[in-house]
Amino acid sequence: MKCTSIRFGIILACSLFVSLNTYGQSIGIYLSPSFSSHFISAVDHDQPDRDSIAKMDRADFRWNAGFGVKLPIDKDWALQTGVELRNYGFLRVWEDLQYLDSIHPDIGRVEDLSNNGIKVADYHYRYTYLSIPLLFHRDISSRKYRHTYQFSLFLGPRFQFLFNEKLDIFLQGFSVEGEFDHELEYTPYNPAEFNVAFSMGGTAQIRLDSDWVLSAQPFLDTQILRSGEDGFVKFNLNQFGLDVRINYEF
Repeated sequence: MKCTSIRFGIILACSLFVSLNTYGQSIGIYLSPSFSSHFISAVDHDQPDRDSIAKMDRADFRWNAGFGVKLPIDKDWALQTGVELRNYGFLRVWEDLQYLDSIHPDIGRVEDLSNNGIKVADYHYRYTYLSIPLLFHRDISSRKYRHTYQFSLFLGPRFQFLFNEKLDIFLQGFSVEGEFDHELEYTPYNPAEFNVAFSMGGTAQIRLDSDWVLSAQPFLDTQILRSGEDGFVKFNLNQFGLDVRINYEF
């Protein structure tokens, strides 16, 4: 099912590029440092359980990358689309682990009896999506200076297809079977194979010469559909960051 979703995403992206490349005014690539976290939308227990999870969970650093086109609609509006890899997730920190606490069913338990400091396990939940944005930009810069620099605001959906999921666990102060780092190719949250993220932000761009433009695009993405769930927690992933883009205009 995951492969079917990815194939559908690739076909949709290719069709979009075929239709836009003929008329597109700019094409480029970008790299994006970001921080990703999640909103807990439901916990099937009482409020103290929800507060306890919130204290353990925090934002995690991610990288995104993409390739896209920007299509002018009129003098003030433009449509940005393309193909991206968007990396979401969150960090869960379990502090002060005790003897025989379970790290993970596929990894084992704490079997270290030493008292040499606090034992900590960092759980990095990682979800990578093939993403197709449809972002509408409204230019807010003075028309007098648009040939040199531009500022715009944008919003719109990103259609996202799950590419892979992964759980990385890093142990501090102890090891399991002599290993401090453990990697699993799945998470316990049954992530949705398809999602839609609502994205909003702004763009500042400066012209380097007659053909090349450099831009910085701060953004905030929130997945609208439920991102993942188990028998205890349901959540929606989000991220904020900065797309750094280099575009060629033609």
